[in-house]
Amino acid sequence: MNSSVLQSTHSLKVTLVQRDAEQGIAIEQHPSIPALSALLPALHNMGLSVEREEQQERAGKFTHRSMLWLDEASSAQLGALNQSEKLADFLRRLFTAEAEDGRLNGLAVVAGLNAHEIMLIRAYASYLRQAGWHMSLRYMADCLRRQPFAVRAWLAYHHARLDPLLARDELQETTGKQLERVITALQDADAADLLEKLRQLVAATLRSNYFQHSTHDPLPSYLAFKLDAQSLDFLPKPRPFREIFVFSERFEGVHLRGGPVSRGGLRWSDRREDYRTEVLGLVKAQLVKNAVIVPTGAKGGFVCKLLPFDASRETVAEEGITCYRSFINALLDLTDNNIGGQISHPAHVVRHDAADPYLVVAADKGTASFSDTANAISIERGFWLGDAFASGGSNGYDHKKLGITAKGAWETAKIRFTEIGIDWTRDAFTAVGIGDMSGDVFGNGMLLMPHLRLIAAFDHRHIFIDPNPETSRAYAERERLFALPRSSWADYDQTLLSQGGGIWARTERSIPISPEIQQALGISDSKLSPEALIRAILAAPVTVLYNGGIGTYIKAASETHEQVRDRANDRIRLDAPEIRARMVVEGGNLGLTQAARIALAEQGVRVLTDAVDNSAGVDCSDHEVNLKILLQQAALAAPAVSSLLASMAPAVEQAVLATNRAQARRIMRHRHVPGLIADPAALLKQLENSVNLDRALEQLPGNSTLAAREQQRLVEPELAVVLAYAKMAVKGAFINQEISMQPWHQYYLTRYFPQQVRGLNLCQHALAREIIGTRLANEIVDRAGISFAHDLARQRQWPLAQVIEAFAFAYAALDLDSWLQQHDALITALPAATRHAIDEALEHSLADSVTALLSSPGALSASSWEVFHTELGEFTRADDATPEQLPAQLRQRARRFTRLSAATPLIGAGHSAAKVLGTLNLVSQHTGSTAVATRLDQAQDQHALTTMARIDLLIASRVLARGETEVEESIQALGLSPALLQISALTPQDEGAAVWREQLLAAVSALDEARFQRELGIYGR
Repeated sequence: MNSSVLQSTHSLKVTLVQRDAEQGIAIEQHPSIPALSALLPALHNMGLSVEREEQQERAGKFTHRSMLWLDEASSAQLGALNQSEKLADFLRRLFTAEAEDGRLNGLAVVAGLNAHEIMLIRAYASYLRQAGWHMSLRYMADCLRRQPFAVRAWLAYHHARLDPLLARDELQETTGKQLERVITALQDADAADLLEKLRQLVAATLRSNYFQHSTHDPLPSYLAFKLDAQSLDFLPKPRPFREIFVFSERFEGVHLRGGPVSRGGLRWSDRREDYRTEVLGLVKAQLVKNAVIVPTGAKGGFVCKLLPFDASRETVAEEGITCYRSFINALLDLTDNNIGGQISHPAHVVRHDAADPYLVVAADKGTASFSDTANAISIERGFWLGDAFASGGSNGYDHKKLGITAKGAWETAKIRFTEIGIDWTRDAFTAVGIGDMSGDVFGNGMLLMPHLRLIAAFDHRHIFIDPNPETSRAYAERERLFALPRSSWADYDQTLLSQGGGIWARTERSIPISPEIQQALGISDSKLSPEALIRAILAAPVTVLYNGGIGTYIKAASETHEQVRDRANDRIRLDAPEIRARMVVEGGNLGLTQAARIALAEQGVRVLTDAVDNSAGVDCSDHEVNLKILLQQAALAAPAVSSLLASMAPAVEQAVLATNRAQARRIMRHRHVPGLIADPAALLKQLENSVNLDRALEQLPGNSTLAAREQQRLVEPELAVVLAYAKMAVKGAFINQEISMQPWHQYYLTRYFPQQVRGLNLCQHALAREIIGTRLANEIVDRAGISFAHDLARQRQWPLAQVIEAFAFAYAALDLDSWLQQHDALITALPAATRHAIDEALEHSLADSVTALLSSPGALSASSWEVFHTELGEFTRADDATPEQLPAQLRQRARRFTRLSAATPLIGAGHSAAKVLGTLNLVSQHTGSTAVATRLDQAQDQHALTTMARIDLLIASRVLARGETEVEESIQALGLSPALLQISALTPQDEGAAVWREQLLAAVSALDEARFQRELGIYGR
């Protein structure tokens, strides 16, 4: 261990002795005591100075004894102590390396603290350093040693708040106010500032494992405390929902969560000084990425503090997994369990928060092979998630074998290919990449697009250039390298490279540049350093720049390298204006800063975000976890679970990739039609209020900047962020409402799971409500529009939750999931114009259906659902439908839905559904409403279907009430004939089309809402 004190397996006895005015420390141990040179630095850190050592004498047959006499000042300090036994115990722990060396140990002398209390303070002080607090640990120790009374007051407050034997509201309030008075009275500004921060940390501590150990026990191997980080104003943004900090002399770690149900990877960090900063940056991206899955974002990281500088690879790996085990155990120490639906809480832990049983983790940098270890701990501790605790283990989905992350990234790229006129199914395209063939995201990525021509790539070891590759031959060689364990670019058969190509180590001093490389990379240099050549690769004039590696390689011109915080790549990083690729595909994380993405998009490069491009990995893991929860609930045997999971892999993959496609299509729609977001500033304001969107943090424009843009346009990376926050808002609004499970809710739950498990009790799934909310958020935002729900809520003054519920009903009744599953993959390969026409029809159909439903009293009910479900049925497959016919399919089904919405009040008034629908069909033949609605639909009038449906309903209500079969008489009686005659005489192509629409709306407005309701009330009985 990293201590100036020697370790011993034999017991050591320490006592304090006094001789006249002198104070001394007596040490006894067999076979010999620690050397004085090992003890003096530790005593010096405590503020104690040894004046002399008396010669060792034999105190027993097998024991040696030594006396360390302290100088006058140190003797005076010890003479003032009332509890010499407590200090002796601390010294014993220190001399045997149980307690950590350091200047905070001086609190044992000046404040009478024991080893456990000093470890506690050291943990909180260490957290402050990771939180960005400006004081060093050494200076914090000096400040606290100057204020022993205040330190004891802080401990009293800590114990009153968190000790299960003491915790009482009155005591907590009393000690808290006493501590505040003590801090206020301090004349030492730095000490007061520090103690105030420590006070705030205790006030924000929701749980701690400190009292799971007695002060008489050996020091625990770690301490953990759980924080309400959002209450700590001094923390940098974004402030997570909850945070667990784990402290040990051997390691430290932090776990940040965006909400009660959240997940994300745990990484083995090498950034000891600022690993929390690293994790905070990652969790920010994870929050956005996780908008498409059930849990919100989380991220964790740990550092090993005692790794020898020259340790072997095996030693490092062993230490890493040991620290990882402790980190996992620490997280579970503070986490509730769910046993058969009953929540059990950790023993000897005071809780200042609600039940909190959902904790899942995933692999990340340095922990790719650790999932089985985490799951073994989960099972050993009886944690309710079992081997669903950590996704990607041996009994789960192997992302590299599935290639899921790279597949998802290319799905988003396919949409963009069609936008720039490339038919990705047959057209060759050029690419440069970051990574090598042994990696998951890069290796799989380079094998998924058969027409890809990789002209250059690099990783941390090599530079690869094939300036004019023969596509099929190069593909085969990449495939061989992918299958070769731990391969590198150096294993590539260089005889297969095109003229002028080569492979070089990044340690070369200079690399010759052939004419072929010059042409491929668009440069004129005859030789370059490896760093300069990598910059030329990043700036190459290719179709695709594919990031499958680790690091940040592109920044905005306005950013400094220091702001990027990736020193390893400072010398090769480019500014956005230097990029000449037409498209960036982000299989890896953080390859570009968000400011760089925005700058690239503004200069015409097709770029989204890493959160959109590589969301398939986290989406796949979430499906795995939720499937395992379901199968555990069903109490299936382990072999059956493994078999089922394997059989469901294709269905999971298709569901995941559909989300990748849907998000990319949605962003491209808004790029194509900026006006789809009616009022961007209003939407951003709504998201600020509902889900704490921070525009500055997310680099979204302010209102004045937005107003200055043409059509208030948001570029693709900005749209990607707004899309994620819109999903968070929709999901939150659904989950937070108090409603019972309805049949249309079950539609989303059922469709989430593969066919093989739909017969299980899905409604009892622990996360059933969250799964439904996630599916709803994805479909509303991806299919209807980023601002669809918020625009309707704002413009029509409907509650957001009501709009969401109406969408849930309409989408399920229309059975659009079946339609999308049938056509989704096909649509990806269509020309952009054809795809936009289909998406436009989908948007209008959903908008009209939701509006019709909300405009019809009583339509949103369980009894109405039965009518809709019976009359509409499942979406019938039409395999012979051409892409050009798909919009008409959607509009036709939407018109049937709006007709049913209009019929609901009459059905509710006692008429049979068949009779009402038959009457409405008869009425529509006389009014021509179907044809009129179609024409208005083509004219992009959003209220066409609802308008005509209300007219038909008014006429039908009179016909039904009077038992008549003569529709014309009712039309005449209601005074609608002139307007209908005028409407039927017009078409959208006529010069009077605009007047036609105005006249229609004027005729309908004459039948105001009050008259409509009155007439309906009269004739509907």
